[in-house]
Amino acid sequence: MPVTYTPSAADAQFQNFAGQPFDDPAAYTAPNNKRIDAKYFLKPLQDEILNLVAIALRGGGSLRVRNESGGALPAGPVRVSGYSVAQNSFLIALADADGALPAHALLLEVLANNSNGLAYSGGTLSGALDTSGTAAGDPVYLSASGALTLTAPSGADQIVQAVGRVKTVANPGDVEGLLHAPRVLGTSWLQAQAVTAAKIANATITDAQVAAANKDGASGTASMRTLGTGAATACAGNDARLSDSRAPNGGAGGDLSGTYPNPAVAQASAAFALTGDISPASIAANTDDYNPTGLSTAAVLRLTSSADYNLTGIAGGADGRFLAIHNIGSNKLTLKHDTASSAANRFYLPNSQDHVLAPHQGVILQYDSTSSRWRAAAQALPQALSVAATPTFAGINLGDENLNDYDEGTWTPVLKGSTSGGTTATNNGSAGYYTRIGNRVVVTAYIQISAKNGITGNLLMDGLPFASSANNRSAIAMGYPYNFTLSASRYGISMTLDPSVTYATFYESQSGAAASNLPVANIADLTAFYIQGLYLI
Repeated sequence: MPVTYTPSAADAQFQNFAGQPFDDPAAYTAPNNKRIDAKYFLKPLQDEILNLVAIALRGGGSLRVRNESGGALPAGPVRVSGYSVAQNSFLIALADADGALPAHALLLEVLANNSNGLAYSGGTLSGALDTSGTAAGDPVYLSASGALTLTAPSGADQIVQAVGRVKTVANPGDVEGLLHAPRVLGTSWLQAQAVTAAKIANATITDAQVAAANKDGASGTASMRTLGTGAATACAGNDARLSDSRAPNGGAGGDLSGTYPNPAVAQASAAFALTGDISPASIAANTDDYNPTGLSTAAVLRLTSSADYNLTGIAGGADGRFLAIHNIGSNKLTLKHDTASSAANRFYLPNSQDHVLAPHQGVILQYDSTSSRWRAAAQALPQALSVAATPTFAGINLGDENLNDYDEGTWTPVLKGSTSGGTTATNNGSAGYYTRIGNRVVVTAYIQISAKNGITGNLLMDGLPFASSANNRSAIAMGYPYNFTLSASRYGISMTLDPSVTYATFYESQSGAAASNLPVANIADLTAFYIQGLYLI
């Protein structure tokens, strides 16, 4: 490969060969192409050798570096920030004691931006620092700004890195640079969980090194104390005092009587309340295993329903638990006795009868874990009775089966046919009333229709307020029948209730034979009846 050499002023004697390729004799005139002084060929090698000697004298090992930091870099510590393949050089920038930016080399002179140069592991930094008041050999450190300092950085995230020693005491003085690895690392250098208990020598951290406020901090402030068994010391987690159970002793007081550890409740000197009210969403259907949100911590259920519905059980029973239920709506809620729900959620109600909660009535239930049922512990007073006017009956208590429920209300009677499904005759001012006492219901009603509406079969009256008892048959008396026809040989009509139904069946009486059903064909538009009766539920 051709090598070109341009001589310096000191090599003026080689002017005839300046700029000529050494390996092309044809480019020289005779006899110079035959007689080229050997000194001319040795000159490039000599300059390179002298440059290497200068490097050695100025600080030792060097790096080819390039400054692309965006500004000139002053003489002093620098760090390697990358590598330029095109320039075959390391990219450098200012070192900094902050964070994780230690010095890797020293610039011994200013390096302009976008320029190549050399950086060294050591060397003299002339006039680099005011060294007044120091002594030759004192350490010089990398500062937080990337310059030199005589004071070791002390910030939590700063490194302590010596980059040289004081060479001359003056202002400015010289520093003899020599890079060392950082001897103190900032927090940015530490990986998570790098420092474990095993890496901290015993007795390294003592009471004397912990601030008093951290030993006995204010409330809410983390603090520590020396472990021990005396006063004003903390006890270890395995201290026997923490696991040595100690039963209280001595006489009980306040609302308790007797002695510890087994006192008895003697009284309640303050108001006692069942808190934890919940008001669940309105009940919209007959419901089994009722378990509304919040039931597990509730003491009072404030219930409503969109119509008259049955409640067959409540979840969450636990031995002795009390639960107050209030019907705060405008429709009736019936607690059903021992049916439909899971066995452990059912009710055991007085006389094994269903219990109706009329609007604004309530009941207190207690769970009996022996029988796994909710039992009625207390009920609201029957509707229309007051404490001041409680009637007395010889041998009868209000809690007996005869008067365990009292309710009044209205119902709407309708006429229908036994073969016309749910179709009913068109009412024309029909109305009904009932009074329930225990398991007996007294009903009265006026029924009038304006049109038969296509009903067929035998005549029925539907809409009774409660289903009839499964064990009894009942009859309903009738008065003032209007606008109907008796079949031949018939002389009167009546109504009876089959077991477990909410309707009554019309019959025609005849002499010497059983009554027969009254056909729908025997009534007409504007047929009317007055009825009154009592039946068992």
